[in-house]
Order: sequence, then C-alpha cells, then structure tokens
Amino acid sequence: MKYLKDIDFKNKRVLLRTDYNVPIEDGKILDDWRIRISLPTIKHILAQDKSKLVIVSHLGRPGGKPDLQFSLEPAAKRLGELLEKEVLFVKDILGKEGDGIVQSLDGGQIALVENLRF
Repeated sequence: MKYLKDIDFKNKRVLLRTDYNVPIEDGKILDDWRIRISLPTIKHILAQDKSKLVIVSHLGRPGGKPDLQFSLEPAAKRLGELLEKEVLFVKDILGKEGDGIVQSLDGGQIALVENLRF
C-alpha cells in the first residue's frame, strides 16, 4: 500500500479532492476546520519541487445549477490566508478560461475549482 509520503509529486500537476463543505453565511466562512485539516496534505505536495496543485470539492446541494450561496470562492480566499499564498479560483473548469488557468500553473501554484455540484 502506498502512502502520501511515498508518492513523488515533483514536477507534476496534482488533482486533490477535498471536503470543503464548510458553513458559509453572507459570504463568510463560519468554521474553517475542514480547510485547516487539509493543510498538511497541501503543504506536503507543494514542498516537492515544481509541483502544481488543482483542488476540487463541493459545497451544499445547489441542485446542479450555479448558486452563489454555494460558491467555493470564500474557501479559496480562506485557504490562501491560511497558506499565506495566492490561491487561484477557477470559476468554470470546463471552459477555456479554466483550462487555461490549470494548464498555466507554475511550480508551487494552487488553483481551487468552483463547486463541482454546479
């Protein structure tokens, strides 16, 4: 069985599935525990030379349609604050803009994708 510490992330683009289903009210995160608990994994991946990180998650049950009350943008901002690093927010992973952001990530950069349930 492989463990996270056994995987070589050097010079790779990594897709990380997280659970950022955090309580948000008026665009403010009420409890960031689920974001904070992901920090050791994120830091481990980014500590490896030239690794790039794309994070995906969901929030709430928006019924398959975009709904700003279920946006992960506040989570991207909070993650950036906790890491003291810019976290790029990808609004539409299926569009050219989203693909461009993911493809152009440099080593050490992070992108968080909008709610997968949209």
